[in-house]
Amino acid sequence: MKLKKDRFTSYIFMGLQSLFILWLCAYGFFIAYSHLSTRPEVTKISQEPVIILTGDSGRITQGLELAKTIDSPAIFITGVNEQLDKKDILNNWNADNLDPLISIDHKALNTIGNIEQSVKWLQENNYNEAVIVTSNYHMPRAEMLFKAKAPELHFLSYPVQSSHLSPQKLKFWKTMFIEFHKTALVKFCIIQNLVDCLDE
Repeated sequence: MKLKKDRFTSYIFMGLQSLFILWLCAYGFFIAYSHLSTRPEVTKISQEPVIILTGDSGRITQGLELAKTIDSPAIFITGVNEQLDKKDILNNWNADNLDPLISIDHKALNTIGNIEQSVKWLQENNYNEAVIVTSNYHMPRAEMLFKAKAPELHFLSYPVQSSHLSPQKLKFWKTMFIEFHKTALVKFCIIQNLVDCLDE
């Protein structure tokens, strides 16, 4: 009896050990994919609408710079704080020359909201492709949700390196840890065809 109990305990330990190794490998891959992700050559992008997902520093700045460089016909900034209007965006980012191109969204409160509002904007304006600008660690989750919500559209990723996040800082590891599990949840929901549960 004791032998069976010891064997059962051993199986449980081995199972937990295997799960931990699997989790560690997935977590490491996520960090490498996010932190080392590269941008497409700007010279290969031309006159594409630009969608900027707000939420961290650098996204709007680099998104607007990209839009200028590629001569974008339209810019959509989603998830903008309700206390900011379009005029504030133009003033804070010295973007008066982009005024006719910029549309902003206050409705999105999270990533799934960003994707839904962005897809709605693209469809209303008859665009079938766009460049997505968001933080490098946020891009994997955004990519999955865009593909799940609008598989008929084409998206080009333009990841932003967050200057305040580096592997030497604890905040980097905390952010990566949280974002990895959010991304894993999205992946699980998509595989199980439960992506609509993320709307809640």
